Amino acid sequence: MLKWVALVLMLLDHLGEFFPQSVPLWFRWLGRMSAPLFLFCLAQGLEKTRSRPRYLRRLWTGSAVMGLGSFALTLLFPQTPVAISNNIFSLDFMQVDAVSGKII
Repeated sequence: MLKWVALVLMLLDHLGEFFPQSVPLWFRWLGRMSAPLFLFCLAQGLEKTRSRPRYLRRLWTGSAVMGLGSFALTLLFPQTPVAISNNIFSLDFMQVDAVSGKII
């Protein structure tokens, strides 16, 4: 349930980012609460996982896929006013790696 709340808040944040003239500013304010909620869910997942190396590998894979997707979107839409560089998976991977003390 908490992940769904964070997902809706993230959607509000992204709407405020990409359509600033069309949505109210409070979308961004509420949306900023999504990252701490996702981080909490990430910590809970790390605590409950059976295999930390597999957990790290999945985060790294998500980071690589999102990075490639961002790169592809940047190539497809080079004139966009907003840089497409949102990749929370890379931040999550680095945080879990730092906390667990293990590299893949």
